[in-house]
Amino acid sequence: MMTILSTQPTTHTDVAAEVTRLASNSEFRTRNAESIKAFLRRRLRVIGDCFKHRLRSASPRAYAWLREAHNPWARLTGKIGRRQDWRVTSGPFAGMRYIDNAHGSRLIPKLVGSYEAELHEVIRRVIDAAPPVVIDVGCAEGYYAVGFARALPNASLVAFDISEPARALCAELARANDVAERIAIEGFCDCQTLHRLPLTGAFLLMDCEGFELELLRPDLVPGLAHTIILVELHDCFVPGLTEQLLARFQDTHRVRLFPLQERAPDDYPALHWLKRTDQFRAIDEDRRINGKPIEQQWALLEPKYAPGLCGDFSPNSSGGHKPQISTERPIARRDQSLLTPAATNSRTHAPDCIAP
Repeated sequence: MMTILSTQPTTHTDVAAEVTRLASNSEFRTRNAESIKAFLRRRLRVIGDCFKHRLRSASPRAYAWLREAHNPWARLTGKIGRRQDWRVTSGPFAGMRYIDNAHGSRLIPKLVGSYEAELHEVIRRVIDAAPPVVIDVGCAEGYYAVGFARALPNASLVAFDISEPARALCAELARANDVAERIAIEGFCDCQTLHRLPLTGAFLLMDCEGFELELLRPDLVPGLAHTIILVELHDCFVPGLTEQLLARFQDTHRVRLFPLQERAPDDYPALHWLKRTDQFRAIDEDRRINGKPIEQQWALLEPKYAPGLCGDFSPNSSGGHKPQISTERPIARRDQSLLTPAATNSRTHAPDCIAP
């Protein structure tokens, strides 16, 4: 069998050029598929997200073939995406055009409309409430930021993610849906950054791997008292996080908790053409740490003085889920520069605020 590389690549550019050359050779693909798979497994683990982003930008077709050649999940993603013309088929963002990549989460649940189905009714009610500003901390490739931009044409949006590849994907998704001019995409978000934003009446969405405990500080960001907040809680990374966080808002907000629920493939018509095992794989969001499932939940916090979104939530039209909402209990306009696409953010040192 011929060797994969004639010389050992020394830079990311060398690896990208060699992999692209091999992917374009049909005879080599046929005769050396297993060697290519082994090579990709070793190299992609070392090179990481930055290299994959560069390869995808340089040669999308080669990148897609290489990814699907060694990854059954990627093959399933490609099959579903192409069948749906890379559009979201159900849920609150149905109709949104999507890209062939996700950052920090699985792509298929977003395409078929099962992603975070526990929150669908909340998202619909937020859209109905039409907040003037939407802030997404931990935006990843932009599922929520772009979805809200499409659904709220009069709102201003700012999305944060410390990952450069995530921000690039978010910008790509925004362009695909013609909302790029309405979303300011930034890097690191801290309390000082939040304090500069117009928080009164805004909707703040947060998913940042436990860093929410550092950001949701009403003592440092008084404007949070007037903000609707939907936050993914990460006690799996910071034990006791939920109790600490909710205690901070006990005087200003009311809260509802939404625990993770099981999915049923039959609730998503876009999956009916797949074999049963693939249907279950498609709705699996892989919320595990070291292979063990985690207990995930979200908190919706609303200012006490404002009309609430928290009512009796009806079952989701897309997935049939009725959130198991806890009994209601009390819980503990500034600088507009970040709401323009030209804004910059040079902060770089912080935990990675991306979706799990």
